[in-house]
Amino acid sequence: MNLFDVTKQLLLLAKALHRPQISSRLATKSVALPKGNITIPKYIIERDIPGIGSAEREQLREAAKKSNEVLRQMGPSIQWIETYVAGEKTFCVYLADNEELIHKHAKISGFPATKVTEIRKMIDPTTEQTV
Repeated sequence: MNLFDVTKQLLLLAKALHRPQISSRLATKSVALPKGNITIPKYIIERDIPGIGSAEREQLREAAKKSNEVLRQMGPSIQWIETYVAGEKTFCVYLADNEELIHKHAKISGFPATKVTEIRKMIDPTTEQTV
């Protein structure tokens, strides 16, 4: 095993420890249970939010706080993974039992879900090395 392989394995391990619910290879979360696996779909949500790209850190912190409050109310069947802020849009990644939960979160939180797409597969630079 060369240094690149060791580094890659350490990064994958660190990612798994930081976010154990997310697989770097799969688009879904699988939880091992005595009677099998449960797969939770992963979604990307495009939100049109004018001015979001120039929002200050405090504004983003408040938005995250609001989203987290709603998620706590909704329970464990929906989970926010991360959000990318780009220009006048955000692209959010969520795990949820179904798309309706995404729309419910959007309605309660006040953050529009302009487009919701279920993620079927995910690749990254290490994909070429998988068997």
